[in-house]
Amino acid sequence: MTSNNTYGQWLLDWAEIYKKPLIKPSSFKTIDICLRLHIPGWLKDMTISDIKPYNLQKSLNMVNSSRMRLFVYDIYADSFKRALQHEIITKNPMTSIDKVKHIRKQGKALNRAEIQELLSKLNNSRFRSLVLFYLYTGVRRSEALNLRWTDIDYDKGIMTINGTKTLKACRTVPIFKDLLPILQNIPQENDYLFNYAPEYVSKRFHKICPAHKLHDLRHTFATRCLECGIAIKVVQLWLGHTRLDTTASIYTHVLDDFNRIEAQKYSLF
Repeated sequence: MTSNNTYGQWLLDWAEIYKKPLIKPSSFKTIDICLRLHIPGWLKDMTISDIKPYNLQKSLNMVNSSRMRLFVYDIYADSFKRALQHEIITKNPMTSIDKVKHIRKQGKALNRAEIQELLSKLNNSRFRSLVLFYLYTGVRRSEALNLRWTDIDYDKGIMTINGTKTLKACRTVPIFKDLLPILQNIPQENDYLFNYAPEYVSKRFHKICPAHKLHDLRHTFATRCLECGIAIKVVQLWLGHTRLDTTASIYTHVLDDFNRIEAQKYSLF
């Protein structure tokens, strides 16, 4: 590829070489959506060497969602960095673009009363087992739905979770003692523990628990872990976060509350 090629042609090469082999299909799907729907055709039709910072800023301003705008920004940043490395361009126009800011909406953990109320609405069904599984593992929605019976090692007391975000999200988590009877009571009808479509699980949960999203069960697990004094590094590994500061930034409020409680125990005499 030369500097006379269009940016759209380079984006297709960039995605195939640097992204598709290295990330999960669900993550690549987000990139594909950005390439098709959120990067304008007029920008993709431009010769890559002719693109200026104001072209990129103009296209970023056209993306309404701050979350999607950040995705597009990251695509621009990495694709132009790679183009510079390959000497397709002589100057990276992204160096003049300010980082896009996106404020992540913090999840809200269920308190103990809410958990009891939630479970009281669920009969002794596989969906109840699924909800309890989320509460006892903190896995993401699709990570539970992709779990196979062969991923469970009762002898070692661990489960293999096939992460859905990055390759590094694949991990092992312990089978907590209260989770063991739940797993053992699920009938083995096929390869998977839970045979539900992802959207169905989210909608059914929200109907039962309208004050929360399904992802809040993950926050509930992490919050309870930290409140019990489990080391944040261990929680990071169980959640499948690549970086410790990701875990720390999401659960800063929990750590602050825990530190205040612990500080009251200190006495010099």
